[in-house]
Amino acid sequence: AAYDRAALVALPPDLRRPYAESLARLLSSGAKALLVAFEYPQEMKGGPPFSVETAEIARLCSDRFSLRELERIDVLAGNPKFAEVGIPALHEIAYALQRV
Repeated sequence: AAYDRAALVALPPDLRRPYAESLARLLSSGAKALLVAFEYPQEMKGGPPFSVETAEIARLCSDRFSLRELERIDVLAGNPKFAEVGIPALHEIAYALQRV
């Protein structure tokens, strides 16, 4: 099993594919992972953490993992640095992955 709480969202776009490939190599068929990501208007604030949207996670993982969104919550109230720059919403999303 694997738990990614802040790895993928810490990486700039060019390092995300190699990270997903490494994760897939480390996990055997049937292994499960919990991935937590953030979504917000990336153009309004530099990362990390970077906004990594569901579509990108699907592109990175779909050929190696099944992907299911577990929960999506707006965590802006607990993250004043995002609110201070005018970001209207900061979603934290938990995904269940299973190695195929």
